[in-house]
Amino acid sequence: GNDVKGFVLLADELPVGFLLLKRPPASPAWASGDVCTLHGLQVDKNHQGQGLGRACMQALPDAVRSVWPASTHLMLMVDADNDTARGLYLKQGFVDSGETFHGRVGEERRLTLPLSP
Repeated sequence: GNDVKGFVLLADELPVGFLLLKRPPASPAWASGDVCTLHGLQVDKNHQGQGLGRACMQALPDAVRSVWPASTHLMLMVDADNDTARGLYLKQGFVDSGETFHGRVGEERRLTLPLSP
């Protein structure tokens, strides 16, 4: 439906990464209202360390606004011990809620990015 959007990152026309965005009612229970959630951001191991994850994160607010202009925030959950990913998100303006949640495979942290018009 229109509540899940997938994006593929291409390098030289080859897929090297992907991510999913969801909005209610497809988003998880921890997100409601005019919130969009980020899921499964991954960059192929052979292409990591080249700034592709950072480039995806920088482009994400505009991508969200283009597909769901009513979204006011972008939220995500990250493994509590994944300091690399959490650092990337924090550098892009995400705010850590300070809470730890028990997720599918362990402890997670919820981060939120306000989406300005």
